[in-house]
Amino acid sequence: MAGKHQLFHLCEQFVRATGYYQVNIITSEGHRLVANDEQNQDIFWAIRGAGGGQFGVVTEFVLRTNPVPENVVNSYLTFYARDTSQDSEGATWAALAELASQFPDLMDMGFTGTVDAMTGEMAARYLGLPKAVPGPAVMANLIGFNSNTAHMDRVLRKSVRRLHQVSNGHLNLSFTPPVSQGYWSFSNPKYLPSTFAGLFRFFTDRLLGTA
Repeated sequence: MAGKHQLFHLCEQFVRATGYYQVNIITSEGHRLVANDEQNQDIFWAIRGAGGGQFGVVTEFVLRTNPVPENVVNSYLTFYARDTSQDSEGATWAALAELASQFPDLMDMGFTGTVDAMTGEMAARYLGLPKAVPGPAVMANLIGFNSNTAHMDRVLRKSVRRLHQVSNGHLNLSFTPPVSQGYWSFSNPKYLPSTFAGLFRFFTDRLLGTA
């Protein structure tokens, strides 16, 4: 079993639902509509929530743009069961729940990222483990735009302390030192087809912070 969730918003970077100013759409009845905050507000609201292909064919978006970030800081946090005991298995689920509870605060600090959680043989292959472990194996990728490594390091260490507290020492837990790089080096755009057909990863702002 595997699960992935794009956890955090982009903190005023890139396009979010609030970055749509207007759309032109052709409805299933053949009507050409302009939808924005002043007209056809219901269609405008729906398109921002469900995507451009759900209520007709969108022929034009008017979007807010943002400057390219000056830098990107990122790090990986990984944890899985220390052994095959029930205590270790329970600790992995408790740690995953604790990590999820931190999302709103991480979002409000301006971070984005992804979390992958897997069980069984898939977890072993993904993390390069010699054999399957009980409970979920989790890898979180924390990303900060226009940030610095010292700030992310402090945030990660606080998160790790909380994960250790709820797991009572039953986890193998590690994180990579944060690194900073330019946006284009981080995003590494490829203009040729992906080596894995249909492989995409997107960031989203579907969840809400505490602010």
